[in-house]
Amino acid sequence: MDLFEIFAELYFDREVQVFGEVIPVQKGFNYGYEEPHILFFKLVVDGEIIAYENVPQAIKKNWVSLLYEGDFDLTKIVPLCENIKHETVSGKKLHIAEGGVVVPIVPRNSSDGFDLQLKIISKAHAKVEDEDAIA
Repeated sequence: MDLFEIFAELYFDREVQVFGEVIPVQKGFNYGYEEPHILFFKLVVDGEIIAYENVPQAIKKNWVSLLYEGDFDLTKIVPLCENIKHETVSGKKLHIAEGGVVVPIVPRNSSDGFDLQLKIISKAHAKVEDEDAIA
């Protein structure tokens, strides 16, 4: 993925943290990848979380799917995350979706001092997790 080169070119001599998920390592969730790949979901440069709109395209091309952007409206967000049936990363509906992560457009901290974000698990994924827990 040439990550070291990309980050060195974009942020030479700066402190960079990138958060993501390595795929395909999850049982049954390959998202269409045969070889290890990283999907990013947070970029921090010099201690500042970079808003999605400011993430460089070279990094954004490996970003998790953006399902919704707009006002914080739980009547739109919760059903979108809970009722999503198939993953959106590959565009091929290869397996069920895990859900969605909700973050503010302008990054900020929650009352406990950590960056504000939450994950809403899809109903289909929650059912699989429940079945695995029972087995």
